[in-house]
Amino acid sequence: MKKNVFLAASLALILLISGVGFASSDAGDLMAGDPVPEFEVLDLEGETVTNDIFADKDVTMINIWGTFCGPCINEMPELGELALTAPEGSQVIGLVMDISADDEASIETAQEIVEVTGADYPHLIIDEILYEYIYNVPGVPTTIFVDSEGNQLCEPIVGAMPGEEYRAQIEELLDEPG
Repeated sequence: MKKNVFLAASLALILLISGVGFASSDAGDLMAGDPVPEFEVLDLEGETVTNDIFADKDVTMINIWGTFCGPCINEMPELGELALTAPEGSQVIGLVMDISADDEASIETAQEIVEVTGADYPHLIIDEILYEYIYNVPGVPTTIFVDSEGNQLCEPIVGAMPGEEYRAQIEELLDEPG
C-alpha cells in the first residue's frame, strides 16, 4: 500500500511540475487507436468497474484528474453538467490518479471534491494497470475519448477546457463514420 501511495504521490508531483492547467494535444504515449488496457477497479462508491463500462456507449470521455489539481477541480462543475446532458450515445467518467483504493482518507477527499463540484458521474480509482497506462501523461487534467471497445478515438487533450468544448468534441466523434 505504501509503495502505491508513494508512486501516486510521486506521479502527482511530476505532473504538477510539468505544467498543469494548459490545453494541449501532447499526451505522451497516449495515442489515437490505442486501447485502454483491461482493468478491474473500484469507483468512489466502492463498486467494481471493468472495461464493460464502455460497452453501451459510442463515445466515453475519460477525464484523468487529481485531488491536488486546481484546474481539474475548477472544470468539474462543467463536466458534471456535461454528464447530465451528454449527447445520446456518450458518457463522462473520471479517473482519479492520485488516490488508492486502500486509503480511506484519500477516497473521502475525492468524494468531497465530487460532491462540492457536482461532478456526479462515475469516478474510477487508479490501480497499477491504469497507473502504467497513464504514466507518461504530461499533466492533469488529461482527457481521452474512447469507443465502446475502449479504443482511443483521437489524440488526448491535456489541460482544462470549457464544458462546451468537450461537448463539441463528443458530438464530432459521434458524427464520424466508423
